[in-house]
Amino acid sequence: MNVVEAPVEPTSPTGQQYSPGLEGIVAARTAMSDVNGRTGKLLYRGFDIAELADKSNFEETCFLLYKGVLPTRSELEQLRRDLGENRVLPPRVLDLLRALDPQANPMDLLRTGVSALAHFDPDVEDMSTEANVRKALRLVAQTTTLVAAIGRFHRGLEPVPPDPSLSVAADFLRMSSGEVPDETSAKVFDVCLILHADHGMNASTFTARVIASTLSDIHSAVVGAIGALKGPLHGGEVQQGARRARRRHQVVRHVAAGREGGAGGQGPQSQRRLLLGQHIPRAWLREVHLHPDLRTQQDGRVDRARSRAVREQPADEAGIRICRAAQRCLHTPGGSRLDQGTGFPGL
Repeated sequence: MNVVEAPVEPTSPTGQQYSPGLEGIVAARTAMSDVNGRTGKLLYRGFDIAELADKSNFEETCFLLYKGVLPTRSELEQLRRDLGENRVLPPRVLDLLRALDPQANPMDLLRTGVSALAHFDPDVEDMSTEANVRKALRLVAQTTTLVAAIGRFHRGLEPVPPDPSLSVAADFLRMSSGEVPDETSAKVFDVCLILHADHGMNASTFTARVIASTLSDIHSAVVGAIGALKGPLHGGEVQQGARRARRRHQVVRHVAAGREGGAGGQGPQSQRRLLLGQHIPRAWLREVHLHPDLRTQQDGRVDRARSRAVREQPADEAGIRICRAAQRCLHTPGGSRLDQGTGFPGL
């Protein structure tokens, strides 16, 4: 029997246009963020992330995203206290993680941990806007401890209890490594958190919104988002991107020094494409905060070339979620880096 493959119709029987991957489809309206890789712009509530990375912190950025305005000093201090107090995990959630295979995919463990947290949330049945904001901020705090604990279980270590007096970034590094981070490491990771706080309608956001639209609970929506983020075509692709980032790190040094070769034998044009042709603001800002010398006048040629690349080259979505700063500042006391084999996108 011969199989005849029917041609793909560009429109449905009702005349509606088919858009593979929902390309070009407006699925939602939001004032939270605006991302445009081609123009190199990423805005949170109208603020350019470059300004937030330089002048803000992760807690303040969280308030901005949730409330739409920057907090007062007292509001920011209250949020810091709330996040600090809520970083403590229910003991039974940690017991559950201990009972699971510590070498399992960390994203699977994170998904299970977030699902378990719903059983201990006092607002789990309250679907009001106020309760959902409380649950969302509570999850911001709890996942900080959860990710750090999973990383330590993965290395055969017991979790480190949170310190509510520290910032989210500093306490995460302390709970991961067991040591209070220096100011530079805490700042670099804080910037990394800001740069990844929101990124428009990506696959995991879309998944969470679909679940939430059924009036399901917020924990279910986040669990679904984690499942989407695990996929190799979404967050999982970061692990491949991290290897490209290490190559870019070599290239930026050679370009900044005015050398045309030396990065894997590549010529100046291939170096330029590798370093600059896939630019969006987050990748560049991570490099600047990680390597302050890139701000100096001698590297003006890099900044000028970067600006040209933004105009001339399309952004590469595969490379924009590389948490370069975290990879450079997450170290254990013995010197092994936490990003090796953790399985968390960007870590």
